[in-house]
Amino acid sequence: MERFISKRNQVFLLDGVVVKQLPSSQHAKAESGLLRKYHKAGVPVPKVLEQRDNEIVMEHISGETIPDFLTRMQAEVDDASLHKAAQGLCHWFEHFYEAVNHAQSGEIRGDVNGRNFIIAEDRVLSVDFEERSFGTAEQDIGRFLAFIQTYDLRTGGFYRRYMGRHVKRRFGALFYHGIVKRLRLSKLEIVRQCWLERKAMRKRRPKHMG
Repeated sequence: MERFISKRNQVFLLDGVVVKQLPSSQHAKAESGLLRKYHKAGVPVPKVLEQRDNEIVMEHISGETIPDFLTRMQAEVDDASLHKAAQGLCHWFEHFYEAVNHAQSGEIRGDVNGRNFIIAEDRVLSVDFEERSFGTAEQDIGRFLAFIQTYDLRTGGFYRRYMGRHVKRRFGALFYHGIVKRLRLSKLEIVRQCWLERKAMRKRRPKHMG
């Protein structure tokens, strides 16, 4: 049985499916409902196979989280792969905002931790939808960029640290320019939201800002 990283819940791979254990059946029902709604609308998210009490059983998506992908990229330095992943991520956000009718509802992804996005062979999917969030698209994008800029890729030595910074900057720039062009967002507001998130991060984890 393989366990996945999760701060609040137990998530593991069992017999080819993902089982997520939440605090209560109410939490499980709420998240499975959102996943089914998004999946029906065509948003790339895992398909819910079953919800039983406080557990959600989902299809297993084989791929890498964004931090794992970027860690691999610092060794391979594959710009084509960085570009493809950034465009896949842009497509995900574009599709999500369209599916939730963001212009009218104001619904956003909210939890834009990079570990909540999986890069599969030909697409990017998102996981972990414990609650709905509302705000601006610029909030989502700015906060995601803050995550990319500050995430520790566990580099070692000067060259590795340099490549880690280079990969994060390159991926962040590809995603930023792609999403701004697709959604016509405010560049200034994205930068402001990124700065606000980084400021909040410093309060939460002052000893490390990668």
